[in-house]
Amino acid sequence: MKNTSKSKRRFLEYFSEKTEEKQKQDTSNNYGNWFSTLQHLKKIISPNFTFDEVDENFIKKVRNYFDSEAKTKSDLPLSQNSKYSYFNKFKASLRNAFDEGYLSINYASKIKSFEQAESQREYLTFDELQALASTQCKYAVLKRAFLFSCLSGLRWSDINTMVWSEVRDEGK
Repeated sequence: MKNTSKSKRRFLEYFSEKTEEKQKQDTSNNYGNWFSTLQHLKKIISPNFTFDEVDENFIKKVRNYFDSEAKTKSDLPLSQNSKYSYFNKFKASLRNAFDEGYLSINYASKIKSFEQAESQREYLTFDELQALASTQCKYAVLKRAFLFSCLSGLRWSDINTMVWSEVRDEGK
């Protein structure tokens, strides 16, 4: 049963609210993806667009935007994984809207997501790492953090949020 008062809610307002919720409860990477998705949606969706107006053509328009029109800050086309991530955030909001009674049809289940591309990981050779270790750096803490990241395989975001209680000796 369609709730007519909920169907008058503005889509971008709803998506923005969901993005703020992610900021409070999720990791910075997930919030960052929601925030980036919101910035893209603001480029193609009118601020007054309501759930009443959501249909399959609208969903296709958003998918097409991510696939062929959306650009990075450097004015390059989005990578395959960015398309995948942003469109899935959009679909998650549609699923939530359906569950919460803003939509009478679960449009998220009606349209195919993008394929996720295989990630190619870059790494330094042992000799390159040795050369960097003996190179001068203006910020010693940055150098130590970088070397720790290389040797541990942890990302900067993981190291930055790490606390001593998470460090343990696994033995040899």
